[in-house]
Amino acid sequence: MQITLESDERRNLIQRYDTASVQINEVVYTASLLVTPDDLQSDWSVTSIDDLSESHVDAIASLAPDLVIMGTGTTLRFPRPLIHAGFAGRGIGVEFMDNAAACRTYNVVAAEGRWVVCALIMPPSRTE
Repeated sequence: MQITLESDERRNLIQRYDTASVQINEVVYTASLLVTPDDLQSDWSVTSIDDLSESHVDAIASLAPDLVIMGTGTTLRFPRPLIHAGFAGRGIGVEFMDNAAACRTYNVVAAEGRWVVCALIMPPSRTE
């Protein structure tokens, strides 16, 4: 889906997404990534909600978000309770949703000026 937004070169906004990729600031990504309004980490090693560990929660928490939007792939899935508790124990709100909803929600929250992390779990490449 194409998203039309007014461009702000200082802010990472999601311009387009589909089931296998996401486009941010004219660059297409096909692997899992972490996105904040001013940072992008394209080397996030999570390929399934089942891969999430406490170390992933620690890495996301180190970005000091007010809110985490976790895109769980093409369908909504929930992590083990330990993962949700890891965010709650730090006072960080977290919402789990499919990637399409996560992309749309991230753009709205980022445009409001809130400090948000969008963690998108992308499906493994079909060539792997």
